[in-house]
Amino acid sequence: MAAKAREKTWCGQKVCFHSGVFSEIAAYIPVFGRVPFALNGMENEYSDMIVSRQHNHAPPVPVAVVSKQYQLVQHCDILAVIAGALEEVSIDPREVQADLCLSAYGEKMRVRAIIPQHRIGFDPGDGFPVGMRLTCFNSVDRSGALEFHTEWYRLVCSNGLLEEDQDSFRRVHLWPLTIGDVAIYLAGHFERFKNEGGKLAAMLEKKISQDQLFAWVDNEVVALWGGYQAARVLHICLTGFDAVVRPGQSRMKPWLYDMKKLGQVPGAPGYAGNAYHICMALTWVVQQGRTIQGQWEKTRDVARLMANLKA
Repeated sequence: MAAKAREKTWCGQKVCFHSGVFSEIAAYIPVFGRVPFALNGMENEYSDMIVSRQHNHAPPVPVAVVSKQYQLVQHCDILAVIAGALEEVSIDPREVQADLCLSAYGEKMRVRAIIPQHRIGFDPGDGFPVGMRLTCFNSVDRSGALEFHTEWYRLVCSNGLLEEDQDSFRRVHLWPLTIGDVAIYLAGHFERFKNEGGKLAAMLEKKISQDQLFAWVDNEVVALWGGYQAARVLHICLTGFDAVVRPGQSRMKPWLYDMKKLGQVPGAPGYAGNAYHICMALTWVVQQGRTIQGQWEKTRDVARLMANLKA
């Protein structure tokens, strides 16, 4: 297990990535405390300061100012709840691989847990299995609520597909969140994923002509993500290779840009002639985003864009 150095940020801060089982990634999560919000002996009676202790003997680092009523929810407590919930639905947390993303001082956390393939997983028909991934966000600086989401997860390229907003479980730091709460959420989504697996196979069978693809990219993707990102999506769909627009070009149709090829997208066909592979092109572009908040915003866009892709 090793930290992965990537040039990504979260609300302007550098981020750090770790992967492993729950007991391994837990070692990287700081503990937070609250102290009076004060200066030179004068204390603010309405606010506290949240401080991060990256290591047991490290000096505290201030990360946020919150109200006296704010409920501080420790990242490590959430991790323990998730592990307990997995056990409740008969999944050994020691078999679950997780990816941890932390902001510079650890105040923002994203953890993604990949449910073992033997529990939920299938091949939609293109030879590349998909499974289920649980994603959790938390912050101790009031920048976001405690949220859980489930999504389809394509193993070959690590793409995640969040189908719809109702998949989320959101708490604005109402604690305690119990193991039972999360276990019920997971059990319900296990059943939904088993029942709706045919949706992905149906997407694979939904043929899209090149004219339909071009019109959709030009109208829908450009409107939501801009011409450069639309051109990137289209290049993947037409060639199976990722590419970016070379700088210094005026605005034009997405298929007219001069592109710099980056590399083959894992699992992408030479031509995406169906809704499923077009969707995977979208989700690949999403996960290449340079900011964590941008990735999440665009993840929510995918279902909307796909709904407007007409065969």
